[in-house]
Amino acid sequence: MTVTLAPAAEVDARLAFATRIAEAGGRRLLAVRGSGRWTDPDMLGDVGDQAADGYLQGALQARWPDGRDGPFGTVHQRVVAPGAGGR
Repeated sequence: MTVTLAPAAEVDARLAFATRIAEAGGRRLLAVRGSGRWTDPDMLGDVGDQAADGYLQGALQARWPDGRDGPFGTVHQRVVAPGAGGR
């Protein structure tokens, strides 16, 4: 099996992009928590998860619109409604 590595410049660019969106996602989460709007820890967790996921998915899709050249191939997450049992 042959493994082809990406050029160092491409790896560095992808690492910088990942760092930027992770930091921005973290700031969004801190803003959600700091708003004081959600006092129930479970609700705060759900809202924070949705806010971070939406931001990260949007950033990845904007950078790699066709999904094929993303950092890990095609980016996809199946969202299941609470209580749906993973169907």
